Amino acid sequence: MCVEKTPWEQVVDFHGHTCPGIALGFRVAQIAQRELGLRPAPAAELLVKAETQSCALDAFQILNKATCGRGTLQIKEKGKHVYSFQYSGTDDLVRIALKGDLLARVAEPASFPGPRQRQNWVLETIQFILTCPEEDFCTLRRTPAVLYNDTAAPRWTTCSVCGEAVRTDHAVQTGEVFKCLTCAD
Repeated sequence: MCVEKTPWEQVVDFHGHTCPGIALGFRVAQIAQRELGLRPAPAAELLVKAETQSCALDAFQILNKATCGRGTLQIKEKGKHVYSFQYSGTDDLVRIALKGDLLARVAEPASFPGPRQRQNWVLETIQFILTCPEEDFCTLRRTPAVLYNDTAAPRWTTCSVCGEAVRTDHAVQTGEVFKCLTCAD
């Protein structure tokens, strides 16, 4: 007999373990799904922009089907737990920002007396994240905007220092000369 896994179990299996970060992503992904509703067209894809790289992103890959490889999950590291969601072909954007008080409450302590105490902290923190009132969890803003153009093909150039191919939107340009970010440092 085959038993289908719950969405939570699917996310944990993909991520490899349970942790507060994956619970944050799970909750954000559910809020985004609720706010955006069903796909406006069969070919529409959910586009996600994350302003930090964290465990939360794995939940978006499973629940929202957004991946870096397909270009539907983009990470622009700004050190903020802020996530924007939008279906392709629409201008209805949902921006979800986690609250600072919440993030302070769920930050892992520097040490624990033992492994059991850490395990208890993880389980209690996950339960808190998944059940705290939404007004204590995040702020939500809907705006008409275009998250990013997922149909534009990237343009490529050659780094003038190392000779390797680099996307022009990831290169530093001085006059007619391009340098990859590695060589520009």
